[in-house]
Amino acid sequence: MILFDGEYPFVQTGDVRNCEHLITKYSKTYNEVGLAQSKLWPKGTICITIAANIAETGILDFDSCFPDSVIGVVVNPEVTIIPYVEFLLQSFKAILQAKGKGSAQANINMGTFEKLNFPFPSINKQNEIVNSLNELGKFNNVIIMCVTNTPVALEIINNILPFLKEDTLVLDITTHHSTGSIKMNTLLHTKNIKYVESPVMRRPIQAEEGILGAIVGANVEDFDYAKKILLSFCKNVFHFGKIGMGAKAKLISNFLALGTATFVIETFKAANHLNIDLQNLYDVAKLGSGNSGALNRIADKAIAGDYKGYVFSVNNVLKDLTYINELLKDLPNAEKLSSLTKSFYKEAVDKGKGDLLMSELIKDH
Repeated sequence: MILFDGEYPFVQTGDVRNCEHLITKYSKTYNEVGLAQSKLWPKGTICITIAANIAETGILDFDSCFPDSVIGVVVNPEVTIIPYVEFLLQSFKAILQAKGKGSAQANINMGTFEKLNFPFPSINKQNEIVNSLNELGKFNNVIIMCVTNTPVALEIINNILPFLKEDTLVLDITTHHSTGSIKMNTLLHTKNIKYVESPVMRRPIQAEEGILGAIVGANVEDFDYAKKILLSFCKNVFHFGKIGMGAKAKLISNFLALGTATFVIETFKAANHLNIDLQNLYDVAKLGSGNSGALNRIADKAIAGDYKGYVFSVNNVLKDLTYINELLKDLPNAEKLSSLTKSFYKEAVDKGKGDLLMSELIKDH
């Protein structure tokens, strides 16, 4: 029985895998006999592969048939929109592929989808999400990323990885765990995506002015490219070597900065307790080796009753000191200092003060 070489497009798994969201090409056609034992799916159907190349997706740009190794999804326009569902399926790709393992040939079936909980916000929100992801696809040369910690960064990259193209540069200014940037690089390397870690220094006001300091870990070629971008919002750019060294250098720098700030906070709390004139103490401290950026940021405002001089939350301090403590685990004296400092902020968080700025703890006496 001859099924092929007719007028009806026949999309195969390779056609789905090789498309960029929209299936515009096909390599075979069905004739009337082929169509009789298949189905002609309408334009706009979402195709998803369920065998061999699992969870590859694409949207038909024409009416077409396809084999049993592909299933079709026709959306309910009252509930969702076609591009949102296709993006949604892409974001579940790793989960679907994991569920397909375990047999001689990896595969999934309709039951696999029935066991998953897919989010469907309002159609307006779905359109917003689709527009954002389409914009992300346009700016595929460079993505600048800044989030609160390593787990959040890894979750985001896992979600957007299917939509990134090869040779994209992810410029990550997150302050990571000492091995966090290495994990990020390993994940992105699976799609030949370049990664540069570049945590930054200084305060929000310097960010607005475009005069931050960048602490970079990257190979030389990627650093040279990233430096041109960093100089658009950084006054100083420091290269510390390969991936991982930027995170370590930032954490050590924060060890010094947060330790100094903690000394300032505890000094002024003690001075308050001992009825020492704070203005006089500040003037004296500025004359000696106790003078520092942390002293000036915290004390000048605190004396006037403004305890928001050091714009860094207690939660973030605890996060950084947790990372620092692990980094210093083989250095007993440094580890003791970081553990002691960490304990102050752990106690504050336990008391419900995590959202305060660290300098606001001066009032806690």
